[in-house]
Amino acid sequence: MNEANTRRRLLVIGAIVVALFTGLLTRLWFLQVSGGEKLAVQAQQNRDRIVQVPSLRGAIYDRNGTILAKNVPVTTLTLSRQNLTPADRIVLENSLSNLLGKSPTDIGQMLDDPSVSQYAPLPLMKDVPLATAVYVAEHRDQFPQVSITTTSIRQYTAAGIAAANLLGYTGAVSPEDLKTHAGEGYANDDRIGKTGIEQVFETELRGEPGIDKVQVDSRGRATNTITEKKPQSGHDLQLTIDAGVQQIAAESLQQGMDGARTLVDPDNGNYYPATGGSVIVIDARTGSLVAMASGPSWDPNAFITGNAAEYDQYIKDPAHPLLDKGLSPYAPGSTFKLFSAIAGLESGIITPETSVYDDGCIELGNQKFCNARKESYGYVSLAHALTVSSDIYFYSLGNDLWRTYYKSVADGGEDGDKGTSHPIGYAIQNTARDYGMDQPTGVALPGDQSGRIPDLAFNQALNKTSSDPFSRTWRRGDSANLAVGQGDVLVTPLQLANGYATFANGGTLYTPRVVSAVLNSAAGLDAGQLGSVEHTIDPQVKHSVSLPAEVRNPIIEGLDGVTHSGTAAGSFSDYSGPFHVIGKTGTAEAGSKANTSWFAAILNPENDPAQPQYVVLAMVEEGGFGANVAAPIVRRVVDYLSDPTVAPAPVHIAPATAAEQSF
Repeated sequence: MNEANTRRRLLVIGAIVVALFTGLLTRLWFLQVSGGEKLAVQAQQNRDRIVQVPSLRGAIYDRNGTILAKNVPVTTLTLSRQNLTPADRIVLENSLSNLLGKSPTDIGQMLDDPSVSQYAPLPLMKDVPLATAVYVAEHRDQFPQVSITTTSIRQYTAAGIAAANLLGYTGAVSPEDLKTHAGEGYANDDRIGKTGIEQVFETELRGEPGIDKVQVDSRGRATNTITEKKPQSGHDLQLTIDAGVQQIAAESLQQGMDGARTLVDPDNGNYYPATGGSVIVIDARTGSLVAMASGPSWDPNAFITGNAAEYDQYIKDPAHPLLDKGLSPYAPGSTFKLFSAIAGLESGIITPETSVYDDGCIELGNQKFCNARKESYGYVSLAHALTVSSDIYFYSLGNDLWRTYYKSVADGGEDGDKGTSHPIGYAIQNTARDYGMDQPTGVALPGDQSGRIPDLAFNQALNKTSSDPFSRTWRRGDSANLAVGQGDVLVTPLQLANGYATFANGGTLYTPRVVSAVLNSAAGLDAGQLGSVEHTIDPQVKHSVSLPAEVRNPIIEGLDGVTHSGTAAGSFSDYSGPFHVIGKTGTAEAGSKANTSWFAAILNPENDPAQPQYVVLAMVEEGGFGANVAAPIVRRVVDYLSDPTVAPAPVHIAPATAAEQSF
């Protein structure tokens, strides 16, 4: 009996052993045969690490091939972290602390930077001075796993710095950038265009990053690197900007701002602060920007080299140097009279011969409006009103337009202050919008603003909660102020320059153009050579406006008087260059701030095909009278355009005469 039980137990144990071996053999068969290929792939993947290799960013050139932004080779200290032992790390933290002037804690955080792959070289210091590189090379024991290599950084030339507001700068990719560009292959340690052309044309400039496959051992140490995909350089850009004109524009703006600060504001006895400004040169025939300077100036290289002190200075500066003043809205003052004159003539409210008696002030309804310093000019026609900048003439025009186009629904009378005004049409508003105001210009730059052309709808929206129902009407004073470029009207310098260009060329409104072509990379070509054209960006017409000679000619006559006998004669009466120069001054009130100084000039108003046709505009915030700050700035730019081979004289700023003190 015992023997039988023993046999049964042995049979059961044997069966269990056989079952276990069968299961084990089945598993071995699966691992070796059935799942071997899959597991081999997984094993290979466990050995491989993918590292993205940055591409070379495209260069930026001016219209003549002058380099504005490029990549330059620099000496760089990099660290290989795979073989860095704890003991080596302690030595390195102390050595780098002394070398870089940072605390060991800061150095430790830098060594653990998660934005850079553990299998890619970690940049420790770029643009390393020669003495520093020699010191590291001679003290290898103090800098374990540190290599001295060559990488590239973005560099903006002197010509590029003068166009910093246009070019923008590049910076480290942020979490917001990664969200915006999700799926586009950006890594945490990439650089990306942050503002300006660098931002708008990021896709063209960036290129395509390469891919390296790094093989690692069981301890995670790199053993081999295989290039899977070589990086492709980004496209180059060619701008419409002329570097020479851009530099003169930037210099002239700075000289004008400096000069304005030596003048005393007659309204309060203080010096003009001249906090910022813009100078724009636009080719009226194509809408191409030849120059667009903004002040105060700034150096985009500070954002590349990581100059924290300089960066903080720009950010904290109350003058906001990083804000492009050419795209910022301001009251245009008397420079807006060009569009009021067009509206008056086209609507039939005035003719070129319409005369208004200007004794320095005029009463409209229950309000009194005056010229600057209450200067009187006697009887003035349209042309003479533009020449001397008679506000009274244009206040009267605004009032006549209001009386004609804004009748009271409440009592059928002419005084819209007594009832709810009913807009039948907006002559000045419609003209301003036809010439590009109240809407972004469409220029390929970030920050392109709409400005504002006020009307009934604006007043209703602005004052919808006001207890005064008349504030929600379009009143006599609103129309009068609009006619002289005051009140609630706001335009950007670029809008105003483009509007003048539309008038100059006979009525074609262009989208301002800043980039003319996308080029294939010139990397590898001889110095000075540009890459082949990938595609061009041609001038783009927005629309055309009717501008008959009977409207255009009397206005040209008045603008011609401005530079020869009127408010800007002090800057242009002695001009003897090849261009016929006409223009308009403007001195815009800005609330509690000092007046904004404006001048817009048209070169070659006849549109002689043998000459280029330019509009040159200058604006200085809190700079005072247009005639004695903005006009001299424009004169210097015009001198350079007249003969680029001769250095123009410095901007000459002198106190305004009585004739120049016009709004």
